Amino acid sequence: MLRRLLITVTVAAWLALSGCSETPPSVPWQPVQTESTYRLLFNDALVAEVLFQLSINGDGDYRIEAFTAPTGQMREAGDQQILEVSSGSLADGRIRPTRFDHSVIDGNRVEAVNLLFDWPAKTLHLVSADERRQVHLPADTQDRLSYLLAARALAWRGEGERALHVAASDATEETLMRVIGRDQLQLPLGSVEAVAVRRFGADADEERELWFADTLTPLPLRMVRRWDGKAVEMQLVTIVDRSQPAPE
Repeated sequence: MLRRLLITVTVAAWLALSGCSETPPSVPWQPVQTESTYRLLFNDALVAEVLFQLSINGDGDYRIEAFTAPTGQMREAGDQQILEVSSGSLADGRIRPTRFDHSVIDGNRVEAVNLLFDWPAKTLHLVSADERRQVHLPADTQDRLSYLLAARALAWRGEGERALHVAASDATEETLMRVIGRDQLQLPLGSVEAVAVRRFGADADEERELWFADTLTPLPLRMVRRWDGKAVEMQLVTIVDRSQPAPE
């Protein structure tokens, strides 16, 4: 209980001291177009495969797509797939999502929720088949995918911490991210040195960590979430640079 309170107070204090203003690390975002595959493990058992597509153009516009398809026992339990898409801008050193789409695909049925970021009006619009509502948009708000770029920017610096808000369809979470060191990861694609970033939320009993390479990809090499004796892990398996012409 005390640990949860300390983390909550730390995040709130950081946001208050920063005035909720955005002070992003200076990141030399380069145009890129990559396609990455990950395996998703639950308590070390393979449950899904995830395809990430990332594109950043010369104007600093970005788009991230993540498509999750169940496999193994999860596929036997149901063939529900998830598509998430984040698009926005990286101009002026800021990571500014403009739209986030979350779609659950179950056969011919699709349930979609859209988050629309109106930065001039400081308003976040939530749109679904059953609901339309508006809430205040804090200055450094990310979605479930764009926050990966914010974590990457922090890892690029190699030290320090950063507070932000992560918006989802049900709530907006105050989050503190902190660089905790470097690790040598053993991944399906080989051994890679990476910077570790820990993400702190309101639940002090939940541990979340992300690892980033210096140059391989802006997206995480590995992500882990642990709670109540359970663990979900995502590991990079393959990466293809689509910005380069295919060899003849």
